[in-house]
Amino acid sequence: MSYIDATGTLQTLTNQQVPWSISFTSKDSSPTAVLTVAANPTGQKTTCTITVNGTVKDTKSTTGSGEAGLAQCDA
Repeated sequence: MSYIDATGTLQTLTNQQVPWSISFTSKDSSPTAVLTVAANPTGQKTTCTITVNGTVKDTKSTTGSGEAGLAQCDA
């Protein structure tokens, strides 16, 4: 899984235990958030959701089947 942190730096996590979440405060008045998750090839569903100030801005799901599926959320 990869995401852009509060400083605008790309962070990549591998073999991350789930469920996983992160919270941070952006100093930018018009922040952009991007989260990409990969489903493993065993057919398990993976979902990404971006919530800003308690409001869901984007949610996507994918199911890996034979190869990893990708879900990318942005807000």
